[in-house]
Amino acid sequence: TYEVPLDGIVTIGRSAGCRLVLSRPSVSHSQCDIFVQNGRVCITNRSATNPTCVNGHPVGTASPLPDGCVLTMGNEKMKVVTLTDEGMDSVEKLLGMGNIYASGNVQYVHHL
Repeated sequence: TYEVPLDGIVTIGRSAGCRLVLSRPSVSHSQCDIFVQNGRVCITNRSATNPTCVNGHPVGTASPLPDGCVLTMGNEKMKVVTLTDEGMDSVEKLLGMGNIYASGNVQYVHHL
């Protein structure tokens, strides 16, 4: 497991140049960007061939990632979880699928 702070844009994909690399054939070289916009965690699809979906719906540009939603990229899934600062101590209890954590000024992408 690993965590990537959401300070700026986090590009997810198979390419070694991505901040979060998913070495899976169903994930594009540059699949999507995750970023904070106006205090909300958002996502933009970058792949022309593999859709990035939130709760089963394809995303375009600057789509919000609501708490509890499931992010799908090819055969890979992540769950978006928003925690309070006090809840950061409970992160290990939430692991199962990959997760994206957002907590006040601290945002993380987590994938198993």
